[in-house]
Amino acid sequence: MKCPFCGFAEDKVVDSRESKEGESIRRRRECLKCEKRFTTYERIDEIPYMVVKKDGRREKFERQKVLNGLLRACEKRPVSIGKLEQIVNDTERWIARTFHTPKWKVDAWVAKTQKQGMDESGTVVITKTVSTIGGIFMTFLIMPVYVFMIIYYKPLLFEFFARLFPKTVHGTVVDVLKETKALIQSYLYGLVVEALLVATLNSVALWILGIDYAILIGVIGALLNVIPYIGGVIAVTLPMLLALATKQPIDAFYVLIAYLIVQFIDNNFFVPKIVASKVKINALVSIIVVLVGNELWGVPGMFLSIPITAIIKVIFDRVGPLQPFGFLLGDNQPDITQEIFVVRRKRKVESK
Repeated sequence: MKCPFCGFAEDKVVDSRESKEGESIRRRRECLKCEKRFTTYERIDEIPYMVVKKDGRREKFERQKVLNGLLRACEKRPVSIGKLEQIVNDTERWIARTFHTPKWKVDAWVAKTQKQGMDESGTVVITKTVSTIGGIFMTFLIMPVYVFMIIYYKPLLFEFFARLFPKTVHGTVVDVLKETKALIQSYLYGLVVEALLVATLNSVALWILGIDYAILIGVIGALLNVIPYIGGVIAVTLPMLLALATKQPIDAFYVLIAYLIVQFIDNNFFVPKIVASKVKINALVSIIVVLVGNELWGVPGMFLSIPITAIIKVIFDRVGPLQPFGFLLGDNQPDITQEIFVVRRKRKVESK
């Protein structure tokens, strides 16, 4: 066999392996001159198959063309060369078994094979995840514009509130605005600190496990984790799919365990001490408003649902008739050892 590197015609075989189906033999050869190694395949010389092009031309079927097309289609996707060679082998076997098959069967088989390959590599799910991440990034890009407009029209908003409420309650309005401002500042500061800590833990865990693009995926997971409750579930999907596509299934399990540990640390240490110290919203209300925010405004609605609910709670706590609703939104549990409902029973008058 002529060496593809130096053209020398003599070599030695250092390794031989049969394919799983026994239809080809893979030989690893070493050139006796330049000592470089290359791979060859031995297959049965069968009757060539002809491929009919759209314009009616006929060409000989070549597996290398099919493999090259798959390589170009999957060059930016985490699909191994072994998987692509398996698809080409399956194509050859199918042609051998179903030669002269009607076109509709060919189209159905191609569509089924393509769908299975995409599902196994996780491309469809990854695309949806990337789309969600893109929406989050767009929200962060547009948010500075909103903030600038609110700051620019700040006097107009204050004048609106002053005219909306009578002067007798202006003191309460000022207190609500001050408390709302402090709450939002504390909440945003806590989210930034939490995201940095979670990104660091995610990146270190993925780097230890040997996952590709560990820092990028760790940062994306931290940004998704900003979405309360649901974001953590979405964040673990991307690294698990990447581990399934590029490594062994056990590595995906290790990624899941690592993210569960990070979530445990985040939920029990970071969130209570950094984020939730200022936003006193109970878990039931938080889950409900996150789901409602997703239905109303998608990802931005999920992100803004908690601070908006916290602002509403501040208003309810300051308005007498609405204080029971503020108590309902809060996380202060009543003392179960005491009677909640006070029921006065009428005494029976005994007749003499």
